[in-house]
Amino acid sequence: MVDFPLRYVHRPPDDPSSDAPAVLVLHGYGADEHDLLASAERLSDDRHVLSVRGPHAAGNGGYGWMASGADPFAESVRLLASFAELVPEAYDVAPDRIGAFGFSQGAKAALAALVEHPDLVRWAVSLHGFLPRAYDDPDRLAAARDRSVFVGVGADDTVISPEHGERTAERLADAGLDVTFREYPVAHAVSPAAVADVAKWLGPRR
Repeated sequence: MVDFPLRYVHRPPDDPSSDAPAVLVLHGYGADEHDLLASAERLSDDRHVLSVRGPHAAGNGGYGWMASGADPFAESVRLLASFAELVPEAYDVAPDRIGAFGFSQGAKAALAALVEHPDLVRWAVSLHGFLPRAYDDPDRLAAARDRSVFVGVGADDTVISPEHGERTAERLADAGLDVTFREYPVAHAVSPAAVADVAKWLGPRR
């Protein structure tokens, strides 16, 4: 049995015998591995969905991806990399067919993991998040060139300003990543329109 470093919930593809890709689903602050399952299950029925719990307690029984220090995502990124390394063994997924889908703080963790470990995380979806400052430097971004990123923001988001996500999209595009940017008329929440757009975007990314 594979001993994953983070707790998670697994939803298999409709055809478990196929060579299906996998998506790591990363919740927002104060939630847990069950929070985004409903949205993730609408993304695709031909992927392994692994909805992962953040490693840091966030109060009221919830969890998060940030700690303290100059790089508050370092521990989460390390654990996510270890998690991604084990997915092929546990679920017979090709190592180059794993991506991350994150919301809010989970979106930041997804982008940081992609930039830090582009060999393990091949694409990332950031909804209502942005690239943490510690990962926004030329050397790190250069290693992730040609990776694919979907950045979605909420025009009415007062928790994470849409300008933060827009700047991240521009920065990643300038660094050579394949970036898709969308803005939605919502506050700080995952909208059905965003999920539909991400599902369409994921189609060729196998």
